[in-house]
Amino acid sequence: MQKFEPLFDFFSDNSNILIHKSNADVCVNKTSYSGDGEVRLKLLPKASIYLYGYFHDVPVKDALESFMGQANISSFSINGQEIEDFKLSSGGDANSQEYNLKWCPKSKPINGIGNETTQISYLVFHLVNFVDFSGARKSIDQNGSSSHAIEHMDLVCDERNVEIKSIPSTRESFKTRKEKGGYRLTHIGQIKKNDKTLFIGKDANDCLNVLRFFLSFAKGGWC
Repeated sequence: MQKFEPLFDFFSDNSNILIHKSNADVCVNKTSYSGDGEVRLKLLPKASIYLYGYFHDVPVKDALESFMGQANISSFSINGQEIEDFKLSSGGDANSQEYNLKWCPKSKPINGIGNETTQISYLVFHLVNFVDFSGARKSIDQNGSSSHAIEHMDLVCDERNVEIKSIPSTRESFKTRKEKGGYRLTHIGQIKKNDKTLFIGKDANDCLNVLRFFLSFAKGGWC
């Protein structure tokens, strides 16, 4: 049986998780600049996706106008895909021609890699602050001298099998959330087709939307 784990580092800094790094482009006052981009999941004060761009060789005039909110920023893209909608904040050093910005997408989910026709063999998703359930089956995660009981939940979504499981840190996450509040990764899930054939991005997105409503109902709040 294939073992699946969290795809991102939720543990070094559990309030600011790097999801993706790639090239970024921004259009300021009708001039395009290229630089480095990041997609991050921030869990405080609430779970949300933000995008960041870091640019060099931006003329002083464009950088200063951007800092003061006077520049016309008509587009921002990461990995060649334009992301709507607006700038939250900006900074940098105009004298060094360095400019960076924090971008808030208009809607989520965001297609960061691939599209509706991308061929997929399996999909891993992450659940933050889900419910502490007892699964129909259990396994043991052995890590050195320590072991953790892992709870498994198996669902069927059309022609797909959906497995949701706890992780070794789930119990500690629930304890920390109860004592301090905030948001923690509590479970991960995996989607596969019953016959193990490939499926496309559109089907994956449709399945995730169904799961979003179902798991939110199970939790009693948006999940």
